[in-house]
This record gives sequence, structure tokens and C-alpha cells, in this order.
Amino acid sequence: MQTCRACNTPFEITVADHEFFDKFKVSPPAYCLTCVLKQLLQFRNERTLFSRACALCSKNIISIYHPDEPHTVYCRSCYFSDRWDGKTYAREYDSSRSFFDQLEELDKTVPQQTTFVDGPGANSEFTNFAGYNNNCYMIFNAGYNENCYYSRGIAESKELIDCYFCQVSELCYEVMDGKGNYTTFFSDHTYDCRDCWFLFDCRDCSDCFGCVNLRHKRYCFYNEQLTKEEYATRLAPIRGSYKEIEKHKKQFETFKKHFPIAATHNYKSEDSEGNYIVNSSNCHNCFEAFNCENGCNLYFNKHTKDSRYLVGHGYHSELLYCDVACGNSYGVILSYGVDNCSHVAYCMNVHGSEHVFGCSGMNKASYCILNKQYSKEEYHRLREQIIEDMKACGEWGVYLPARLSPFCYNETLAMDFFPATRQQVEALGFRWRESALGDVGHAAVRQEDIPDGIKEVPESITSALLTCAHCGKHYKIIKQELAFYKKWGIPLPRHCFNCRHADRMRRRGPFMLIARVCNQCGVQVRTSYAEEIAPILYCQTCFERTVV
Repeated sequence: MQTCRACNTPFEITVADHEFFDKFKVSPPAYCLTCVLKQLLQFRNERTLFSRACALCSKNIISIYHPDEPHTVYCRSCYFSDRWDGKTYAREYDSSRSFFDQLEELDKTVPQQTTFVDGPGANSEFTNFAGYNNNCYMIFNAGYNENCYYSRGIAESKELIDCYFCQVSELCYEVMDGKGNYTTFFSDHTYDCRDCWFLFDCRDCSDCFGCVNLRHKRYCFYNEQLTKEEYATRLAPIRGSYKEIEKHKKQFETFKKHFPIAATHNYKSEDSEGNYIVNSSNCHNCFEAFNCENGCNLYFNKHTKDSRYLVGHGYHSELLYCDVACGNSYGVILSYGVDNCSHVAYCMNVHGSEHVFGCSGMNKASYCILNKQYSKEEYHRLREQIIEDMKACGEWGVYLPARLSPFCYNETLAMDFFPATRQQVEALGFRWRESALGDVGHAAVRQEDIPDGIKEVPESITSALLTCAHCGKHYKIIKQELAFYKKWGIPLPRHCFNCRHADRMRRRGPFMLIARVCNQCGVQVRTSYAEEIAPILYCQTCFERTVV
């Protein structure tokens, strides 16, 4: 057992871990998974957006970089143009100084791309880590969507609002972890359902309300079978009423605790442990991993092989270690924002390159260190010297320090994984930005002045500021959002997007596993569900045998 250098928590390094680290000639981590994750996650700002000007063309842009940050930020057109070259920022390596200090100074001078958006799309400026989206607003880690708003992890869908991790769905609201749904609202872990409200782990159901673990059912109300007429009578007074929906939110939370819940939601995966692992094998402690093989500590990765400690991207990559938003690559370690590269270490925002070390903002480069061009022989000689220098001061094999991140803790996924107060964050030596939390103060529309029924809400609400009932911050309702609510009888949300997102994260459970016991057979299981969320927990075998 090892002891974490930061928090003194004991953690294990296995034989398989040592074999993996030997491939890169790096020492095993000196930090536990939690402390490593806190470092990694501070390099991924998904949902905190700012307005600023492109430093090259002066166009006003939406950016993940706060205007007060010292970084130079370009719009996407300028960033991927031939109007600048990363090599012009090159600098000599100074063996008398910390390598991380030199990389930090370089990165703050090299232009950054305003957001991470790929592929063609239209009218989707307010998106990030996204691509191929049309007419979308405030969606993140998402692709191939149309007319979707305020969502994360969605794909190939149309007209979704406030959804998380949904695929091939249409006209859904507050659906989490679903696929193939249509006109489905306030539902989790639900597939191929239609015209339903408040479902949990249901399949192929239609016209159901408040149901748990049902398969191929219609006209059920809190798992009670009704006639078509009885169902319509019960639903009528609920639809469109904020008070009624809030009452049933609480009622459904209590109701579903009387049913067994599967310990994990993995699908077609072998020898794997984690949650939301799909079509994968030999993946351990992985979350939202698709088509991955031989992975460990993977988060939001797809088509990744023989890799560990990754946050985001992946996509046809192999031998990645301790990276954030890296993909389409081979042999990339300890880096951020690297795409279509090979044999890269300690790099930030590097594309289409190979054999580069400690570079920032490079494109189609090779044999470069701190953005300076070297011959192949010079490169390898200097690289080995830097590694020896880093080993001597304990830097080699450690991920980029949080001070190199252009984001503050509460602007990043670190806040989603490990929520904390400003005092707690600063006590750990991390940065905090108060302005990232939004504005507070008097709003034109008070909560008590919003009509209960969605039909009575005036169109003018889209021109006003509302105050979140939970955090007190301002938020707005966009026209497309209001039209959706009125059409489908969804009451106006009384909380801002960030608080709605935080509630989904709470219901879903953390991106970590805890030990529990199957309430049916007594076998040990590892799950993301704490007992207060899921009092009755079944292993996969018992759940499949019970719920048919």
C-alpha cells in the first residue's frame, strides 16, 4: 500500500499498474485517485462561459476563458488559420529552473482556442466540448443534436432540455441516462419509452406516470394498472402545474425507494467495474466508457485501449496516461487538449503532432520542446535531460500542477465531482473565482409572481431575469424553452441551470464506487449509490432475475 503525498490516504498500486507505468518509464502515482482527479478535473471547464474579444480579429466571442485570465484567446477561425505559428513563441530550456514554471510561462503567451467545438454546425455558439450540433444552446460534451438546450452528454437527439447522458431521443425534459425516448419527462435510466412522466429504470413503456422497473407497460400510474380513461383523468390536473409537479417529485423519490435498484448500469461489458460502461472489456473504475478495452480510471471516454487516468475524449486512442480532453492519439501522457498526436508528453492544446514535449498551441509539429524546433537527435537528447532534471525535483510523472490551469476550481468539473466551498478550495491551494457563480440581487420577476400553470406564464418572461430559488443567482428563460414548456405542459423551472445540473448529479450518484451488499443474495457489490439514495440494492444477476 502507498500513502498519498497530499492527503495521507492509503491506496494500492497493483502489479498490472506497475506493468503499465513501466511502458512510459514513469513512477507509480504518489497521490491517491481522489487527489489525482482533483488535478485533472481543474483542466476541464465545460459549462462556465464568458464573453470576450478575439485577440486577433477583435470579434466578440463566447469563451471558456475568463476575461481576467492572462491567456491570449482566439476565435476558432483565427486559431486554426495560418495567421500565427506556435513556433514563434519558442523558448530555450533552462536547466536551473522548474520545468513546470517554464511551461506555465510559455502557455500564457501562446493563443488558446476559445471553446472546444468540432465539425460543422449552425447557431450553436453557446456549446463546448461539442460538435455537429444545430440550433443548440448550453449543451456540453454533446454531438449530433438539433434544437437542444441546457444538457450534457447527449447525442443524436432533437429537442431535449435539461437532459443528461441521453442518446437518440426526442422531445424530452429532465431525462437522465436514457436512449430511444420520445415525449418523456422527469425520468431516469429509461429506454424506448413514450409519453411518460417520472419513470425509473423502465423499458418500452408508454403513457405511464411515476413507475419503477416496468417493462412493456401502458397506462400505469405509480405501477398501478389503469384504463386509458382512468390514466387521463389522473394526469390532467398534474400536467403544467408547478405545485403538482413538485409534489410528485417528492412523492416519486419516496416511492422508488421501495423497489430494488441495480448496483450498476453497465451494458454488454465483460470483466468491468464502474458505471455506465458500454460494449467494453477489462475496464475498472470507469464511468461513461464506450467501446473501451483494458482501461482503468476512465471518465467520459470512447474507443480507448490500454489507457489509464483519462478525463474526456479518447476516440480511437491507445496508450494514453493521465490526460484531459485528449483523443485520436497514441502514446500521449500527462497532457491536456491533445488531438491526433503520437508520442507526446506534458503538452497543452497540441494538434496533429508527434514527438513533442512540453509544448503549447502547436499544430503539425515534430521534435519540438517548449515550442522550439530540434533535430531528431537533439530532441531525444534534451528530452532525456529534462526528464532527469524533473526526476531530481519530483516533477516527472506528476500531472500538470493546478496553477497551470487557466480555470478556477469552481469553473471546472472538479466542482461537479468534489463540491466544495471557497474556503475549502483555497485551503488546498487551488484558485476560486466568485464571478463564475453569476449575478445576485433583485430580479424583475420574483418566484412568487410566476404563475403556477405554464399556460398562464406570459411571453414577456423571456425578457426578464429570474432569481434561482436555491442559490439566489440570476437566470433567464429563452424563447425556444418557453415554447417547449407550453406545448408539453412542463412548468417553468424555478432553479438556474447550474442548480438543476447539480441536482441531476446528486440523483445519479458520484463518479466513484462504494462497497455494499446485494439485499437479495448477500453478495458483495460495488456501486455509486449510497444507501440513502437506493435503500434496496441488487446485484446484476438478482436484478435481472427479479425485473423482467
